[in-house]
Amino acid sequence: MMVHSIPNAFSADECDRIIAAIASSAVDEAFLIGHNREKNLRNAELVWIDEVRGMEWAMERLIDVVRKSNTNHYDFDIREFAESPQVASYNASIAVSGSAVTLFSGSSRA
Repeated sequence: MMVHSIPNAFSADECDRIIAAIASSAVDEAFLIGHNREKNLRNAELVWIDEVRGMEWAMERLIDVVRKSNTNHYDFDIREFAESPQVASYNASIAVSGSAVTLFSGSSRA
C-alpha cells in the first residue's frame, strides 16, 4: 500500500482556522452504510466542511490537493466529488473491571 502526503498543504494557521470553524459548527450523528445506527461500531459526530460558512477556501484547497495528487501519482478516473469532506470526532470506550476506559477522544468542544 502506498501512502502519499503533501507537506504544508495547509499551514498551521489555516489548520487553526479550520478547527475553530468546525468546533463552532452544529454536528450530525455519524451513521453506517445504509443510514444504519450502531454505536458499538461507529460512535462519532460529523461536520460536513461544505456546510460550514466561510470554509469555501478549504473546500477549494482540498479539491485542488486531491486533483494534483491524482494527476501526479494515481491517475484515477475522478469525475466529481459526490460527497463533501467531513470532519469526524470519534469517541469509543470499553468496559474494564466495571469502569469505562477511553480509547480515543476527538476534539473537545467549548
